[in-house]
Amino acid sequence: MRVEISDAVIYQEVLDEVLLLDLDSQKYFGLDSVGADVWKLLKEHGDSEAVVRGMQVSYRVEEDQLRTDVGVLVGELVAAGLVRVAPGFVA
Repeated sequence: MRVEISDAVIYQEVLDEVLLLDLDSQKYFGLDSVGADVWKLLKEHGDSEAVVRGMQVSYRVEEDQLRTDVGVLVGELVAAGLVRVAPGFVA
């Protein structure tokens, strides 16, 4: 799935975590170190499959489990309005 970070979101890396602020809702979000790695890869590649490949380099997790976990987190980010599915993406 291709995603884009919302224009209304600002983020800051703090140690090994990422803090997010949605300027529209004025809500803060925090991602732990694993979530921060997912965020950084999404920011870099904009593609959940690229995130899975990148995470496999750093984490010893079964690919299916990793794909599921990344999908859940990306789904939560979409639901919170922090990222959106890229225009033209067909599921």
